[in-house]
Amino acid sequence: MNENFFEKNEKAVSGLMCRVLLGITLVFPVFFLFSALGIFKITFAELGVITPFGVVCTVSPFVLSKLKVPAKFIKYYSVIAVALVIALMASNAHVGIYMTYLLAVALSCLYFDKKFTILASVIGYVCLVAAVYFRSGSADLGDRSRISWFIAYTLGYTMEYVAMSAVFIALAGRSRKMLETLHNSEKVRGILDNCGSASEQLSRLIVELSDAIRNSSENNLRIESEANKTMSGCENTLEHVRSTSAGISDMDRLMGEVLQQTESMSHIADESLEKSRSYIDTMNRAADSVEQIGGSGKLIRDRMDSLDECVREIAGFSGTIENIAEQTHILALNASIEAARAGEHGRGFAVVASQVRTLAAGSRTAAQNIAEQIERMNDSMKHTRNAVEANEKNVTDGIAEIRRASSEAAEILDLQSRSNQTVRETQGNIRSSADSQARVADSASAMESVANSSIEQVQDIRNAIDRQKELVSMMEEAFAHVSGISDKLLEISRSEV
Repeated sequence: MNENFFEKNEKAVSGLMCRVLLGITLVFPVFFLFSALGIFKITFAELGVITPFGVVCTVSPFVLSKLKVPAKFIKYYSVIAVALVIALMASNAHVGIYMTYLLAVALSCLYFDKKFTILASVIGYVCLVAAVYFRSGSADLGDRSRISWFIAYTLGYTMEYVAMSAVFIALAGRSRKMLETLHNSEKVRGILDNCGSASEQLSRLIVELSDAIRNSSENNLRIESEANKTMSGCENTLEHVRSTSAGISDMDRLMGEVLQQTESMSHIADESLEKSRSYIDTMNRAADSVEQIGGSGKLIRDRMDSLDECVREIAGFSGTIENIAEQTHILALNASIEAARAGEHGRGFAVVASQVRTLAAGSRTAAQNIAEQIERMNDSMKHTRNAVEANEKNVTDGIAEIRRASSEAAEILDLQSRSNQTVRETQGNIRSSADSQARVADSASAMESVANSSIEQVQDIRNAIDRQKELVSMMEEAFAHVSGISDKLLEISRSEV
């Protein structure tokens, strides 16, 4: 059975070696790319020399495996190919190869064959020496000769290579012994029994975990459904909140306009109230002035009555003067007659009598003129009296109208005062409403923030659920693989060694 195990391992590792070498083929196009980019100083001409040989070494093992060449031949061929590929790349000083010299030795350990690992170490060392020699041709030697540089670097690589090769050789030997020990029948039977027991326990545990995962999946579906409902509700709430915020903004703007208009009305009402008060004061002063005018008219009428009395007295004096003038004229006429009778002795008296008669005529004429003037004065005074009486009536009517207008103005003033008070109360109410709207707007903004936060949290929950679903799916796949492995282990434990 040991031989059967190692033969299977040899075939598997040989296939792996072929795939590794085939993958190394990609290194050469990368070298061309790095050379074109200036990362490596190696030229296309140098790459053109090593690339064909390298590709042959990396591709040929895979071709041989497809041609059904025995795995043992591919085993040796692939190790040599790996060593040659590393040597080809290391032969140029512009390609940094150090620990990769041990790649062939490291891969040989997978065969668990100590002798083969020793052989791989020898082949790898020969390729290392050759690569260092060719590398010295393009390396920066400084003040040293090519031989001295080659010897120094070869000795340095040799110490590292021998040490690491010894480790890999020991590892290959110990691994083979351990595998041979493990394939001892009794120990394998114990191990298989333990594997069987562990597989049964693992199977039960997997069933329980599968049930738990199934329940978790169902819970995740319910949580996701509730999260979707919550998301929909939050989005609807957010839409209503935004609509409410827009309405509140419009109301706030309108309330601001109304408040501005009421403030303008308040200013107008204050000015109107002040004008009304001034108007009432003016009307009261006008009424007082008119009353004073009425008093002056009464005084004028009294003075006219006194003047009428004086005119009548003057008229009496005028009549007396006229009578005196008439009597004087008669006396002067009589005196003239008596003077004429007296002759020469009465001549002087006649002259005086003539003068007296002349004066009497003038006095009578003046008295007549005074009488005429008095008559005209009486007419004027009569018209003036009528005018004064009419003025007194107009003044009385005017005072009544002014008082009535003042009373109406006082009523208007009272109405304006109450209207102004109403406007101020309206302003206060509008300001209170504006404050309330501001608080409502703040609340709406806070609600919008909460709704947005809720949506984000629900989205986070949904994302977490999606991640958890992915993890659950991965766990289910993992449990399925583990269950398959457990069944295989259980089957192996029940089979014959």
